[in-house]
Amino acid sequence: MQRVVLGLPDNNQLQSGRLPGVTRESSPMSQFLLSEQIGRAAGLYPERKAVVFEDRSWTWSALESLVMEQAGALSGLGAGPDQRVAVLAHNSDLYFALYFSIPAVGATAVPVNIRLAEPEIIDLLADCETSILLVDEHFVDIVSVLKSRCPGIRHYVYIGRGDCPAGMSTLATDTPLQAPAETEIAALFYTGGTTGRPKGVMQSHQSMIFNTLQWVATTGTSSEDSLLIAAPMFHLVAGMNCVAAAVLAAKLVILPRFDAELTLRAIEEQRITKMALVPAMVDMLLRHERFAEFDIGSLKKISYGGAPMPEEILTRAQAAMPDVEFIQIYGQTECCGTVTCLSPAYHTLTGPNATKRRSAGRPVPGTRVAILSPDGDALPIGEVGEICVRSPASTPGYWRQPETTEALFEFDWLHTGDLGYLDEDGFLFIVDRLKDMIVTGGENVFATEVENVIYQLEGVLQCAVIGIPDERWGELVHAVIHCAPGTELSAEQVMAHCRQFLANYKCVRSVEFREESLPLSAMNKILKQELRKPWLKK
Repeated sequence: MQRVVLGLPDNNQLQSGRLPGVTRESSPMSQFLLSEQIGRAAGLYPERKAVVFEDRSWTWSALESLVMEQAGALSGLGAGPDQRVAVLAHNSDLYFALYFSIPAVGATAVPVNIRLAEPEIIDLLADCETSILLVDEHFVDIVSVLKSRCPGIRHYVYIGRGDCPAGMSTLATDTPLQAPAETEIAALFYTGGTTGRPKGVMQSHQSMIFNTLQWVATTGTSSEDSLLIAAPMFHLVAGMNCVAAAVLAAKLVILPRFDAELTLRAIEEQRITKMALVPAMVDMLLRHERFAEFDIGSLKKISYGGAPMPEEILTRAQAAMPDVEFIQIYGQTECCGTVTCLSPAYHTLTGPNATKRRSAGRPVPGTRVAILSPDGDALPIGEVGEICVRSPASTPGYWRQPETTEALFEFDWLHTGDLGYLDEDGFLFIVDRLKDMIVTGGENVFATEVENVIYQLEGVLQCAVIGIPDERWGELVHAVIHCAPGTELSAEQVMAHCRQFLANYKCVRSVEFREESLPLSAMNKILKQELRKPWLKK
């Protein structure tokens, strides 16, 4: 079956980024290169404050020099086309620059989820075959293990505070930056797989910039805004905010991690006007005991997504911040972030717009959404089917998974795996997830991956992991287990076992033991919908 991705250039059309002092032939696609955005911002506003991180502050001209220095150092280490450069670090200004310096030399950036367990990190680095790994002070201790388990990594580079540890290098260099070679893929963002195998979602220069322009047009964000990154920078939401800041030449404040008080203080001190949060973060801000003490009058817009927004949290948020416009974003990594947007006008409880409040909004400019049947037929208005997308911002596919990529683009549409319907006005309503994905605190957890870990425990005959409703996190990971007679296994033992092999957000939060077999279909598959029913009734 032929796969069609609208608007994506072929390998001969995309060129790597050009920085000042780098000589190469001009490219008609240069406006779609990540590194070009830094040069444009520096040309327009050289002395404007660009990025703030803790005690460090950068202008756009200084950031341009930093990106050049990083790119030159990476080039000296052999980074280039068909090379993956992974980043295992907490949020920082240096991380921001790497989003541009790595693709500038033709290499592919691989932001690594810092919440993964050690075995998961090793598997991810092996899957993408990274040749260079950059770490900060929080992950120095894992380097010795990686050196013995990941022989393909040639260079370990330190980007943290303080002195460089022995056996590692830094990005300081006198190596001149050579003209980068052609490349298509700027970054790999790893997401879960339905079989537990992680999938590297490829993003091109064009897809990241095009989706940023869609997001800008929809949210009304401008160069006069001050943006805040509170989400982890391995996540596409943070990555796209980095690109948006460069495209707009807007001020960007980066927090080392999400913390309610730290976020409130940053809004007050840095006069933040726009930030992106998952619903759980909104709830934590509102619940902070000193919420009312901070001056957040500068804040004008909050976009939210990544998990269903409980009505109770949204109502409290609008009451506590009446001057803030709320914008719902529905998207996924495969679509480079944004598919639909529910504008502030529809976040109302009264009037004709109130009927759209629980929708995910309309498709962003340049994106088409269709509801398809399993046979690929477009379904009529109001009928539930799979949400499918066409956009120039769509991923070219999954890293080295051609069969999975072909399935993703079946019938020449990108299949989201979500179920929903369109109303007569083109608003999208999300009903359920087609796959057994659990969304907790904005992070995706695939049940099969957790089940495989639990099945390692002696005496476990059957195990089903489902998401159960939670007002704060959206969903919690819940395990239903049937053990062999005489097995002595406690909930505490199951949860402790999961913590050994899984990232914290993937770990089971509650366990239910059943003496009888779990409900099975005629094909001996566990009927998870039957296990969910009692929780849905509650």
